[in-house]
Amino acid sequence: MNIVGSSVSFTVGIVIGVIANRALESAKENKVIDKEKLLEESFGEHVYASRFSLSQAKDWIKVRKDSIDNGSKALILKLTSKTLKDLSVEAEISDDAENYIVIAIVETTSGEVEDTLLVKYDELDEKLEELLIKGDGSLVVGR
Repeated sequence: MNIVGSSVSFTVGIVIGVIANRALESAKENKVIDKEKLLEESFGEHVYASRFSLSQAKDWIKVRKDSIDNGSKALILKLTSKTLKDLSVEAEISDDAENYIVIAIVETTSGEVEDTLLVKYDELDEKLEELLIKGDGSLVVGR
C-alpha cells in the first residue's frame, strides 16, 4: 500500500459529505448538533485509543487489502469542524467532542463507502500527525 496523496479526492469528499449530511437531516431541528452523535450516525460506533498510530491505521487497512487491490482507496481523515465544512457539511457543531479520526474504504468508481472505522483518541503519533498536517487533515492510501 502506498500513500497516494495528501488531499481528499473529489469523489471521496462527496461520498463522506453525503453520509454526514444524511445524519444532519435527521437532526435538522437542533441548532447545535452533538458532534459525537453525528459522527456515530455517519460512521458507526467509535473505538477508543489513548494514542492512535499510523501503524494501527495501516493494520486496519491491510485487513481490507482485497478492496485496495481491486481499486478502492482508503481515506484517513481527521474530523474537525473545518474538515466537515470542507466536505460541505453545513452545521454548527458543538466543540465538546474533539479528537476523532475516520478511516474509510471507498470504491473509487462508484464512490460507495465499503467500510469505516471511527476512532476517538487522546493523541496521534508523530508520523500520522505529520502526514495529516501535510494533507490539511486528510490522507488517501491505495495501490
